[in-house]
Amino acid sequence: MRWSGRRGSCTLLIHAAGVLCIVAASGSPARASDVDDVLDVLRVQPGATCLEDEQLAAQVAQHVGEDGIPDDMVISVKGSAIDPRGVRLSVLREERTVAYRTFEPGPASCHALHAAVGLAIALALKVSQQEEEVQEPAAADTDARARQWSLSAAGLGSYRLLPEVAPGLALSVRHDLGEHVALRLGGMGLLAFDVGLPLESGGFDATLVLGRADACASGRLAEGVRAGVCAGLLGGVLHAAGQGLDRTDSASVPVFALGSAAGLEAQLSSHWSLGFELSTVVLLQGVRVGTRDDSSGAPAASRALPSPGFAAGIGPVYHFF
Repeated sequence: MRWSGRRGSCTLLIHAAGVLCIVAASGSPARASDVDDVLDVLRVQPGATCLEDEQLAAQVAQHVGEDGIPDDMVISVKGSAIDPRGVRLSVLREERTVAYRTFEPGPASCHALHAAVGLAIALALKVSQQEEEVQEPAAADTDARARQWSLSAAGLGSYRLLPEVAPGLALSVRHDLGEHVALRLGGMGLLAFDVGLPLESGGFDATLVLGRADACASGRLAEGVRAGVCAGLLGGVLHAAGQGLDRTDSASVPVFALGSAAGLEAQLSSHWSLGFELSTVVLLQGVRVGTRDDSSGAPAASRALPSPGFAAGIGPVYHFF
């Protein structure tokens, strides 16, 4: 936890006294009225942790005792979306961050985790009430914002996104807007070689590159496992190059589509998880690749880009928290 002030050694003595007062107060059970007062200012997003607002409020009230909590304070506790032992704590007063701490990882047992977070909150409250001036920790706020982001990469296998089964790669960045809602930006690339044409001895190679923007919703499925769905828009380019034909040429056409996806993430560590996703892509326009008759200019042989198409991907996800 980070505090700052202008009282030198006196501040350290006050902090130490606050800790002693807290430990001394923790021996008696909290009154129901004190727990209700804490619940009024406590905001808990458990994520993948076992944190519960009432149990945490009881821990805080037991430490704070009769000192109470100012009405202008807000205590925000956010559990990691994937790590059952990861917790981020912020104490705000008049919309200013006066204390901040992360547990990476916190205690393994639920009781110990509630006790550790409750003590950290109580100590932050003591310090914030005893100091006249607390500087807002800009570095902590920057760190908190950074921890809402994640990066992912996945190897793909697709069916009907191109005329043949095609491998590919997907990359994306995700920004969490809350415990269950996120925005995702990314892209994918697929390659299909030697796609055959009817009545022709040759064919073509096809490359499909798509960018995508999605809105996503997710929730905890089991300990260390989250499930989610996404929906959004895709846009990009299909490039086809003739191979083994009497006259080879190449062409590129724009492609636009609607996309949806469903996936799972399994936690591997506090920052890493393994993601698996199934996607569906529906084209917004018909696309065909083929040859034309030299004399009439009419289509001679062609293959359509199927719709809907499907893709499955698996790969690592790095979470900044």
